[in-house]
Amino acid sequence: MAADGDAIANAMSEEDAYAAVKLKYAEFTATETRVPLRGLPDAIDAAVYVKNKWPLIVDPTAKAARFMQYQNGAFVVASIPEAVQPETLRKRLVGCLANGRSLTLSFGGSDADVRALCQDGCFPEVRRP
Repeated sequence: MAADGDAIANAMSEEDAYAAVKLKYAEFTATETRVPLRGLPDAIDAAVYVKNKWPLIVDPTAKAARFMQYQNGAFVVASIPEAVQPETLRKRLVGCLANGRSLTLSFGGSDADVRALCQDGCFPEVRRP
């Protein structure tokens, strides 16, 4: 029997999932930039190299996901449960950071548990000596 919290998380609508990710992302940045698809590479470069921020791309058309799929880095489809396990995500993130690559999480209209990805401890804080 599933716990009440599991039932609530599984019943989360796409709008609620988007709101959860947006709220968590708001902790890291307060800016929003809207760009056409053809301007995406330049906008990503500007965010990373000029503003020193990692972008959150929200694209209901899934065209940006297709673009990101063919870029250097890891592309994770959130509807595949094995792909979004904390340890798997951690390994991919560490690999991307070590090699200067991006990590793309594609939700693609899936009912992935966004709250689990946003919990403290899923992506542990990196401490440098």
